[in-house]
Amino acid sequence: MMGVFELRSRQLFIMLGAYFAYQNQYRAWILDGLLIAPLVVGVLGAGVERYGLRRVHQYGHVPELIFTLVWRC
Repeated sequence: MMGVFELRSRQLFIMLGAYFAYQNQYRAWILDGLLIAPLVVGVLGAGVERYGLRRVHQYGHVPELIFTLVWRC
């Protein structure tokens, strides 16, 4: 059950990817935006996982939930 809150964080990254792709279409060719946006969001997500959630994971499920909800706001 505690893995469900990860879904909210993933939704945020999906929305960020769509936003980056939409904004990048005005600066570059539309396919460039569709190729660059997932890479940017993937690197951002990996950074949050490595430097944020892994450090909080040792304290249990409640701090992970708080981290995910506060970071999302």
